Amino acid sequence: MFLQRFKSSYFGGFHPVVYTLLIGTIITTIARSMSFPFLAIYLTQNTELSPGVIGSIIGLGPLAGTFGGFIGGALSDFVGRKKVVVFALLGISLSFVGFTYTTTPWLLAVLSVTNGLSGSFFAPVSKALMADLTEESRRMRIFSLRYWTVNIGFVMGPMLGALAGLSGSSQTFLIAAIVYFVYPLFLLMLMRRFKVGEITQTRGESFKLKEVLKVVVQDRVLRWFVLGGTLGIMVHGQMSVTLGQHLEREFTNGILMFSTLLSINAFVVIVCQIPLAKWIEKRTPLFGVVLGALLFALGDLGFAFSTGWVLFIMSMVIFTIGEIFIIPSEYVLLDRITPEGMRGTYYGTQTFTELGNFMGPWIGGMVLGSFGGSIMFIMFGSIALVSTLFFWRGQSVYAKRERQRAVSSVSSA
Repeated sequence: MFLQRFKSSYFGGFHPVVYTLLIGTIITTIARSMSFPFLAIYLTQNTELSPGVIGSIIGLGPLAGTFGGFIGGALSDFVGRKKVVVFALLGISLSFVGFTYTTTPWLLAVLSVTNGLSGSFFAPVSKALMADLTEESRRMRIFSLRYWTVNIGFVMGPMLGALAGLSGSSQTFLIAAIVYFVYPLFLLMLMRRFKVGEITQTRGESFKLKEVLKVVVQDRVLRWFVLGGTLGIMVHGQMSVTLGQHLEREFTNGILMFSTLLSINAFVVIVCQIPLAKWIEKRTPLFGVVLGALLFALGDLGFAFSTGWVLFIMSMVIFTIGEIFIIPSEYVLLDRITPEGMRGTYYGTQTFTELGNFMGPWIGGMVLGSFGGSIMFIMFGSIALVSTLFFWRGQSVYAKRERQRAVSSVSSA
């Protein structure tokens, strides 16, 4: 009875490896969020490095990850998802062990790059593996569930670390290392048990980065989606940075307000993700992207003119609902344009949108310093609206391309 209800529920009917990846996402995200966000504090307390050097070391990871996702995704199309996923997780484990036992700057830099590259390999390849094992009609749901599990992990991780007195401690890195070591071994056994390597066929060719890159660059639809996604990341990917700066500058209790709003963001995602995902998956993915961007714009407009707790909370709720709509919808748009045998490559290409994580705080900080928070949030709201034009253009080019293919196939028949 229970199994029948589960199979017919929102969570039911997925491949066992997909469930393992979802559960593993929660566990590994908890381990990571217990440790990595506190790396700067840990290095400050245990080394004599300057804040600038520490910031540079930590920044190398995301910088490497911006480009590593494409390489890892493309590599998985040729050598298989299983190998890339397992080695990426083991790479993260190794980097956490290293953080525990070294204070040498160049080694810390190498470990940061290793952590960033390994993480960027794992994220798109695990998504591609989930998509490989899930029928097309349910991929919006699986992307929504993955986003939901990530947020659960990020909520629980810092809280568990703080309650256990581990935040900023070397023990958190050892715990993370153990989790990232044990999990891939279990995942590998499960993939062998269900012969996932046979289900997710590789291209059977030698990996040539130049040729793969040429295919991606020539895809006009993908280019439009990456541009739109980069603008979207500028708005929501680093919202916490610009919002925190604004609140700290303008309000006496700004830090408390900021912490509260981040908690509300996580709470809304966890509570509202599933019911809203059920609703949005009945619409087109472009509708989800456009609606999400409109809500981003409304949320930013609210931030621009909020003067107290109530308006800021309302604005954050609106902004977060936009986030819930847009993130899985972007993945579905990308999935639909992916050629056969190149899912890892295309999913990996989406990591280029992470450039928005650099551009958002940089441009936002300059506008905040020169014109104030209201202008900054109006600017970000406008960027959210502009991003929809790129997605709309990409979808138009894709629709035209599909019509031409249909005509060609009919003519050749």
